[in-house]
Amino acid sequence: MVPGATINDAVLAMIGGAMRRYLLAKDELPEKSLVSMAPVNTRQEGDERSTNSISILRFPLGTQIEDPLERLQAVKLATTECKAIQNAIGAQELTNLQKFTPPATLGLAGRLAALTGGGGKGPVLLHNCMVTNVPGPNVPLYLLGAKLVHWGGMGPLADGMSLIWNPTSYCDKMFISLTSSPNIVPDPDFLARCLLESYEEMSSAADQATAVAKPTKGTPRKRAPKAAANPT
Repeated sequence: MVPGATINDAVLAMIGGAMRRYLLAKDELPEKSLVSMAPVNTRQEGDERSTNSISILRFPLGTQIEDPLERLQAVKLATTECKAIQNAIGAQELTNLQKFTPPATLGLAGRLAALTGGGGKGPVLLHNCMVTNVPGPNVPLYLLGAKLVHWGGMGPLADGMSLIWNPTSYCDKMFISLTSSPNIVPDPDFLARCLLESYEEMSSAADQATAVAKPTKGTPRKRAPKAAANPT
């Protein structure tokens, strides 16, 4: 019930709800929203290259917002703003900024990224986790006649990147896996339950909003004004 929100927006808001529940249970929820780093394919439509063109964007997860639909609205606004910036710069320029930047400046930017937590560590933390959404096959897969029924993903952990969410799809179903280090998430089964509860909370809120939006029986509907025919 959030106009313009995409499936990716809903997944980010759902993950934000899961992390909110998880940190609330541990009395560690910060006042500001947690931030996710997300790789985005910026290959333009019609580009026939075999390789992807990837940029890294940052999105707030709305962990400071309790209401699931309000959280989805906040995530949608944030991702729309990032997409607007991306379109304004241009997909090619986002991944080829080195063509326009002096090498010395690029070197300084790299050192600054390391200092400020570009890898998830440093005096200034730039992100708290990664969410990477990779669509899977939309037809069933088989091995020696056995049908694949579950599809999941795994992210490569690195220093400063110890929590990765891996949403993926298979035959019109969405699967969300998580990969983490025990020193960051010692109880991944509890975090997985938080994700399920976040999904149920968002689904229930959407159902209630839909029910409220539907006109009740016996209530006359207003007729929409007729559109004027355009002269040809």
